[in-house]
Amino acid sequence: MKKKTKLMLAILICPIAIHAQIRLGQFKPSYNAEVFLGGSASFSYGKFINEHKEFHEVSFSDADISGKIKPIVFFDAGGQFRVVLGEEDLLSFFSVSMGAFYSKRGFTHLYSYSSDNSVQNINDEMSYTEKYRINQISIPILIRYGKKWFVEIGPSFDHFISATRKQILKREISGSGAYDGGFSTTETNQDNLNKNMFNEHKAGFILGLGTTLGDRFSVRLTNHIFAKAYDKGSNYKSYNLQLEIMYNLFKLNNNE
Repeated sequence: MKKKTKLMLAILICPIAIHAQIRLGQFKPSYNAEVFLGGSASFSYGKFINEHKEFHEVSFSDADISGKIKPIVFFDAGGQFRVVLGEEDLLSFFSVSMGAFYSKRGFTHLYSYSSDNSVQNINDEMSYTEKYRINQISIPILIRYGKKWFVEIGPSFDHFISATRKQILKREISGSGAYDGGFSTTETNQDNLNKNMFNEHKAGFILGLGTTLGDRFSVRLTNHIFAKAYDKGSNYKSYNLQLEIMYNLFKLNNNE
């Protein structure tokens, strides 16, 4: 009976002891204005990418064919306004931010064809490059937990600005059997893609990890997962890995 009584007391006291150790703290917000600059890599997947890869699977007995999808790498920049919820205890670990930054998404499709006709002594080489770029403004709302090291999570509302497709075709025919000794040519074409093809306002998701470097600087790595780009037709999806350096312009306490 005594053992059961002690066990019941331990069960009742344990939550009280834990609550005493974890103090919520008083709500005393501080306000931070931050800017950031970094590099991003956009990785693509989905049905639209698979349709491009189908060209890689075509084969001929007298030709070598290869192709690949490459991510795009670019700079991104923006700013955010962040509110730290408290000065001490648990609330001092939490903050909420809202910001805006310019970003891209897209890919580069590389395709090459090479044929060597040893009988007629004609060598035919062709390369085709297709570059897709989607420009947008992203507005993330992130919840941060941590001080020296921190994690961030939240939605991102991505506004479509424009999209382009650039095509580059190069071909070279050489060899003693080629007409007039052979030739080489390069053709380039760039199109602005129709805005009606795309989801103009999309909701994505951001998950990040970072660390502070003194009072002003911090570094963070985020994974920006986008919704599908096209409103109709092929399903194109992507995510951006972003490494950014952040600088705190100023900090205001609630009593200032």
